[in-house]
Amino acid sequence: MKTKDLIYCALFCTLIIIGAFLKISIPPFPMFFTMQTFFVILAGYVLDAKRGTVSVSVYILLGLIGIPVFSTGGGISYILSPTFGFLIGFIPASYVISKLTVKKIKFYPSLIAVAMIYTVGILYFILIKNVYLAESVSALSFVSTCLVFFIPFDILSAFFSYVLSKRIKRSKII
Repeated sequence: MKTKDLIYCALFCTLIIIGAFLKISIPPFPMFFTMQTFFVILAGYVLDAKRGTVSVSVYILLGLIGIPVFSTGGGISYILSPTFGFLIGFIPASYVISKLTVKKIKFYPSLIAVAMIYTVGILYFILIKNVYLAESVSALSFVSTCLVFFIPFDILSAFFSYVLSKRIKRSKII
């Protein structure tokens, strides 16, 4: 990788970290949205597959070595957090968007990316809850919670990533 590539990777890794701390709360519930998905999808659109994947992977590695870059902290024990699967889903999501938008930026790759994030995240959540934490969790109830609360917000943020990426590509900044 060239110096320019490393700078872009560091920039998007930093944006994802900032996105983890840009939280929008849902008042009656103890849940919140973050802007991580927005920046992961933007990285997929703006960077090539290699740089986008490196950006997201470095973000996750920074969190796992103990730097508190995740929305609720960091450290190796985060692997056993039920929500860690959503972070894992960021890696293939960014990669797939980059591969599907090599010639022209389209919106549908971001929808595929959101579906990938939720597929990996939900499977990991259910696995950790049922196996490691020995808590019985119904896949249907958790999926319905995601569908009602989180997926609409992430689809909206994917749309804004798509719009912003078109402007960035058109301006030839990156």
